[in-house]
Amino acid sequence: MSKVDDLNRDVTSAIRFAEQLEDVKSEYTPEAYAKVSLVEQLLASELTYGTAEWAIAWRGAVRAAVKAGDVERAKALISNLTVNCNIEAEFANELNALLP
Repeated sequence: MSKVDDLNRDVTSAIRFAEQLEDVKSEYTPEAYAKVSLVEQLLASELTYGTAEWAIAWRGAVRAAVKAGDVERAKALISNLTVNCNIEAEFANELNALLP
C-alpha cells in the first residue's frame, strides 16, 4: 500500500469516528474533527497539486477545521494555499465560502 492509500484510509476512519461522536453529541466531537482536518491536510500534501483529489482533500481540511470550531486554522489553511501555492481565485473563494 502507498502512503496516499494509507492516508485515504485514515481520513475515512477519522470522518466516520467524528460523525459517530457528532451523532451522540459527544463533547469530544471538536477534537475528532480537528484530527480529520489534520489528516486531510496530510493527504493533500501527498497529492499532485491541482488535481481533483487534491482539491477535495483541501476542502475537507478546511471544512473539518470549521466543524472543530477552529476557524483560525481554517483561515490559516486558506491563507497558506493562497500565498504558497498560488491557488486560483475561484478555488480560494470556494474555500472561503466554507467559513462561517
